[in-house]
Amino acid sequence: MSHSTALSGEFQREGKGSPKEYDSVYGIPSSGLHSNGYSLVNTVFGLEGKREEIKQKLSTYYEELGCTLQEELLRPTRIYVKTVQDLRARYRVHALVHITGGGFVDNPPRVMPDGFAMQINLDSWGIPQIFYLIKKLGKVRGNEMLRTFNLGIGMLVVSPDCIEGEGIVKVGKVVDCKRANHSSSATLFTGGQKFMTYPWGADWNHLWEA
Repeated sequence: MSHSTALSGEFQREGKGSPKEYDSVYGIPSSGLHSNGYSLVNTVFGLEGKREEIKQKLSTYYEELGCTLQEELLRPTRIYVKTVQDLRARYRVHALVHITGGGFVDNPPRVMPDGFAMQINLDSWGIPQIFYLIKKLGKVRGNEMLRTFNLGIGMLVVSPDCIEGEGIVKVGKVVDCKRANHSSSATLFTGGQKFMTYPWGADWNHLWEA
């Protein structure tokens, strides 16, 4: 996958205006699709119509997934309560984001202070194969993938500390919009209520190039 960056999220703040410039952004892995994007999934895999036809499609084995479609879609949603409690006890947590509806694009205004954004490097973790399969079979645009799915990251944590454990990976940082680096080949800056830029016209299909 080509070098790529995105900024945003759907956040629950520890305190208004808590995220600070240079804070790190960490990602906690998801366990799969969780509970989002199933309307699109149903369309992509043709899970509409007669029951027997749907059962047959669900029983299809996909080499990319290493399991049947049904097994993939029924993976339990990861619950983050214990993980978040442990992190808050050990580190300074300035903000949390649950990547649900809206994915990595929507709902950032209520998260970041005006003039600041989150810069998230989409190359910093391995996007699970189910998302590549959905995009390929459904010919789904990259920006819709970013807006609909968690892409393998179920929760983001903003902290000035070095956070480790439970597969947690550093995925980005908080930036001042005035000093943000726009040189990346694919960068979406969102945060604050007035700052947004799509250097590539919000297409994002190039994020999925091998």
